[in-house]
Amino acid sequence: MNRFAPTLAGLALDTPVRTLALYFAVHLRTTRFTKSAAPVKSVTIDQYITHVADALVTDEHILRGTDLRSNRLTMLLEGYAREDDRGPLRLAQKIPVTYPIACTMQRWADKLHKGGQRLATRAAVAVAYGLSLRPGEYLTKPDVALSLDKQMNASDCFFVFNDDECVNVCDPHLYPEGKTPSIFLCMFRKLKHYKRSGEGGPRAVGARPASATAGFCCVLTLFEYFTKFPGKRDTLALTAHGVRGVPWADVRALCHCAAIESGLDPLRLLPHSLRVAAQAQLEMECDERRQQQGGWNSEAGMKVYARKALGHARIVAAALHDPQLCPIEQTRMLFNDHSVVPVATVADAHAR
Repeated sequence: MNRFAPTLAGLALDTPVRTLALYFAVHLRTTRFTKSAAPVKSVTIDQYITHVADALVTDEHILRGTDLRSNRLTMLLEGYAREDDRGPLRLAQKIPVTYPIACTMQRWADKLHKGGQRLATRAAVAVAYGLSLRPGEYLTKPDVALSLDKQMNASDCFFVFNDDECVNVCDPHLYPEGKTPSIFLCMFRKLKHYKRSGEGGPRAVGARPASATAGFCCVLTLFEYFTKFPGKRDTLALTAHGVRGVPWADVRALCHCAAIESGLDPLRLLPHSLRVAAQAQLEMECDERRQQQGGWNSEAGMKVYARKALGHARIVAAALHDPQLCPIEQTRMLFNDHSVVPVATVADAHAR
């Protein structure tokens, strides 16, 4: 059924299920290849095995997903992972978009775009940084059908005023007159890292404290966009200004220009760098705060996050908007290839 090699066809019927899983991993590694003709990665094989385990548990063939895993399988996947990581380590590591870099990206959005596209691109940086989103959760992809269950649906995006008034972005006429929101909240119906469907959760970001004097505010940037372009129900939120939305290439261009201006490797500052941005920006926060920020947790942990989303957004708002927590010099020192001294300047960025 899974197109196993003929050599596996003669296995005894009582072969232990863990041994079958081990053979399955080897089969995938030797028969499945990426578009670049590279073997399927260890992490993908692990996902295959997880899906098989879920199916076997559902059909009551095994009691627990761990019944499919053995120490040998773990060692095999670790060996494949080491092979996957071969090559320059600096190219395998994405540089996190900390707050100073996000501020630079906002300035480049102003330089490269006008009108609605400028506001939308600024909003994209704000929401990706503030909510720790994956690119596919808020960006448009040409010729790819949208799956709003796992993306920012305008119907599920809200501004919170004074912590007691929640207004959908599709209803700007309900915004309290003369007030600005303190929190932006998005309810995701499903989350990619959940094994079973139907389990989503809230993601929220708080406004920059009034005491801050530099940089941009995630919440007010989004408020400016949705005030100008109200959301349309059951559409991708950042397409309110037009069907083009914010494509991946636009955010990639911002990353490239910001990297050059900041003296960083532009090959390693990518749209997905915004997904890991908060982990670096909130480095001094406790593990619970960091896990809550991006939803990196178990199901039980996510339930705690769902109850504390608004409070968490307020608590970390000051840290998220503080350019001094992760100075650009620190990022340069940690992530640059020190064998080559960067000589790129702002003038070089303009030339490109």
